[in-house]
Amino acid sequence: TGEKLGARIELGRTYMEVGKGLLEQEGKAAEWNGLGAEEYLSKARELFQELRLEKDLSALDSIR
Repeated sequence: TGEKLGARIELGRTYMEVGKGLLEQEGKAAEWNGLGAEEYLSKARELFQELRLEKDLSALDSIR
């Protein structure tokens, strides 16, 4: 829905939260919609960098 609406800030933050949640599933082959935690976190980073969201980039760095 975020992609369809062009809600890029919210989409990046959603990617970050999904990636974070998948990382917390220790020892499990965690995926959602065919993507793993690192893919979601990378997608979040791309959006945050494009939008120059420094606070969100810092939050993302603290997850990793």
